[in-house]
Amino acid sequence: MNAWLFSALVWTALAGAGDSADVVAHFAFDEGSGTVLHDRSGHVHEGTIAGARWASADKGGGLNFGEGRDGGFVDFGDNRA
Repeated sequence: MNAWLFSALVWTALAGAGDSADVVAHFAFDEGSGTVLHDRSGHVHEGTIAGARWASADKGGGLNFGEGRDGGFVDFGDNRA
């Protein structure tokens, strides 16, 4: 799945939910660089990006997870929200 599509699906699912007390985590996928995916819900469920690369803004931004078994991922540890 393309990074921009994945980001768009997550963003659409969470749009407007950032103000809700029921939101566990909110990721915008708009950092553009670095190895941390930041949680905007206020609950600090940060994720460590492993093997995925930031897509350029001209391609819509987001994370490129690659394909197949060797694709990247975001590790959220064992934090059970």
